[in-house]
Amino acid sequence: MKQPSSGRARFGLLLDGLTLLVLCGAIGLYFTNRRGASPTLPTPKSLDSAFAAFPVRDSNGHTSLLEPSGHARGMLLFVFKSDCPACALQKPEWIRLAQVARERAVDVVALTLEELHPAVRGYFGGAVSTSRIADPGAALASLQINVVPATILVTDRGRIAFHAAGVLDSVRTRALEGML
Repeated sequence: MKQPSSGRARFGLLLDGLTLLVLCGAIGLYFTNRRGASPTLPTPKSLDSAFAAFPVRDSNGHTSLLEPSGHARGMLLFVFKSDCPACALQKPEWIRLAQVARERAVDVVALTLEELHPAVRGYFGGAVSTSRIADPGAALASLQINVVPATILVTDRGRIAFHAAGVLDSVRTRALEGML
């Protein structure tokens, strides 16, 4: 093979080689990272683990225990932070899932650790009621989360039936929708 003689051609070959190296590295990282889909959040030991009620504060400042109501078939929880880019990406799908859940008699509550100032209260545009987690330790232990966004389905018997951290992909979204 004839070697390029101009500096411009040599630079082009060098650039092609570096591009190929970066592409191979990115592909390798993709496949090695897929095994632990969400490395920052371990999967709950049992998806049928018990949900423990914990205190939440509504926008009027009233504190109550968060637990499935007597008339609902369960409770769909969205844990978010108003300045979280992943939460903003997840928000349209959460709003759609909230509508499906309500049609199927499942309560829907958005939870945050933030103070309920107007931007946080209005985060879902009225489509989902928002409550502030009053006791973070109890809530995070009960929900088994340490990142946002998180989507959790609690059955009417107080069991965690669905638990996902991060933005829901289409497979997990369909699975959750089938459980509602």
